[in-house]
Amino acid sequence: MLPYGVYTMDDLKQYGADRNWCPYFLSRFAIIHAEIVVYSYHYLLDPKIAEVVSKELNKEAVVVFDEAHNIDNVCIDSLSVKLTRR
Repeated sequence: MLPYGVYTMDDLKQYGADRNWCPYFLSRFAIIHAEIVVYSYHYLLDPKIAEVVSKELNKEAVVVFDEAHNIDNVCIDSLSVKLTRR
């Protein structure tokens, strides 16, 4: 369906448009079969976003985070619980 290669979101949009395929579902298909994925760490570390975006990520895929210099703060924020005293 999708030839091996390196694809940006714009590439997938164009590939889908050329074939009358929905680019959203094409990208969902591509991530299942991808060996390497480069994307924002929010897509994997934020539980609410990961539930939608990363749940079908190939378990053996290599994930490269963009803007990873902020990753420690995001991990703390995403996985912290805030308690209030009553």
